[in-house]
Amino acid sequence: MPEQEAQKLRGIVKKAHAKGRRVRFWATPDDLAVWRELVDAGVDLLNADDLAGLERFLRSQNPEER
Repeated sequence: MPEQEAQKLRGIVKKAHAKGRRVRFWATPDDLAVWRELVDAGVDLLNADDLAGLERFLRSQNPEER
């Protein structure tokens, strides 16, 4: 993700969190790189059609929950 877009994403998340709101984006690609960017930006909820892939990704982020 280009840095300018990453900054915009983090800004959206920061503004929402400042208002006590959670962030979820719909229709994001089922892709490890996208999930990584969203998690790193602080997005609260991940939307996915590939639930098994998302589960593997999330478990790899929190190995103690295996």
